[in-house]
Amino acid sequence: MANLLKLLPIMPEVIGLFSIPTEDHLNYKSEIESIMDSAPKELRCTNYRSDNLEHICNSRYQNIFKQFPSLKKLEESLRDYCVEYINKSGFICDQVVITDAWLNRAGLNAQQHSHLHYNSYLSGTYYINFDSQKHSQIIFYNQRLLNAAIHSPVIEIPVNTNQPTPFNSKEISINCKEGQVLIWKSHLNHGYKKNMVDNRLTMSFNVMPKVCTDGSTYSFSINDDNSL
Repeated sequence: MANLLKLLPIMPEVIGLFSIPTEDHLNYKSEIESIMDSAPKELRCTNYRSDNLEHICNSRYQNIFKQFPSLKKLEESLRDYCVEYINKSGFICDQVVITDAWLNRAGLNAQQHSHLHYNSYLSGTYYINFDSQKHSQIIFYNQRLLNAAIHSPVIEIPVNTNQPTPFNSKEISINCKEGQVLIWKSHLNHGYKKNMVDNRLTMSFNVMPKVCTDGSTYSFSINDDNSL
């Protein structure tokens, strides 16, 4: 008897992957490495869950693009990528605002625990100094399985580890390379496991559409100075 069962994946999450032109990337990398080494103490902080993970401009009212205008061209490119991501995934947007942007330097054994970004529509990572064979890759965690672990009561049955599918995988890693930019919806849980080598350098950012509207009645807009 023929197998009549069909599994139909519905409502997938979309991830955007862009590659910055090599010459531009090398210029950005040089400028950002200089910023990473020379930024003042008040712009620096250490991740509270990973001692060997340093951030620059990762506090409220800080934004790497506001603090360092030399990165203006990069900011414009990231905004363009986000608009393209939104439009190609079937929504309408012609302008976005990068509300937060900060640098991350992960040393040996540094890790970023599972988290999501609040008060944001899109989030992204630009891979600045990154060896795809040695530095830890970003991991996205299955919301449906993750939620089962934190909400009660739940029903759980064993996962067939011999038959991995898009439906039973608790996490998926994206194979990114230096010079690439990854963009996703901010509600997705993500992180990375312990870094096996030093100096994993990335830029993270949060993005909002400049105008948020249901298309008819209710809306609000965001100014470039990050105030409503």
